[in-house]
Amino acid sequence: MGRYRWSRWSRCGPGRAKARVMLVAVVMLVTPATLRGQDDLNFPLVQEGACPGECCVYGAWMALDEVPVFAERRSDRDTLFSLADGQLLVAVTGEVHVLEPGVVVVRRPHAALALRPGETGLDSLRFAPGDTVYALDYLGEGFFNLWVDGSTWEVEAFWGSPDDPPGIDMPAWAEADPVTEWWVRIRTNDGREGWLEMKRGIPVRGYDACG
Repeated sequence: MGRYRWSRWSRCGPGRAKARVMLVAVVMLVTPATLRGQDDLNFPLVQEGACPGECCVYGAWMALDEVPVFAERRSDRDTLFSLADGQLLVAVTGEVHVLEPGVVVVRRPHAALALRPGETGLDSLRFAPGDTVYALDYLGEGFFNLWVDGSTWEVEAFWGSPDDPPGIDMPAWAEADPVTEWWVRIRTNDGREGWLEMKRGIPVRGYDACG
């Protein structure tokens, strides 16, 4: 089914949403950390357990049409079987594969509030003109996983991209958006298991708890 470039979908959730509201509320109370440079990553990069998109959840899903299920989460995968229209399934877990990162180049000084994935404590990342960082996978509500100084941080996007309308003035510029694939491990009621490649428009219901 090939490579897929995620657009800027949003994600919600009570705990994470509260933490992100705090980002604005305490902006003047956080002491900026020192940016110490960028480390290289090897791609593709696998984000295990990731569930992108607004209110994304794993659990009880349903196929809305025939959907192929694959043996492996790779480009030369074999089809194990197909889900039928109306068939119930369990989405056990998932992975986001970052095939190519978004390369973000900073154009003017900027301090970004940030969260470490899975934590609620706030920090601040300070960027200088010429700094280059990797935008990894999109999390929702304008937030990305950003690779900074050898660590992953959840940061609200402070950069423009080639898809933005003219006249957008941001502190940084993305030479390209991340290229990612989303794979979901599923199990049917009769015990069969395999992987779905969750491309935009795939006829499956249940991953959006807000829908």
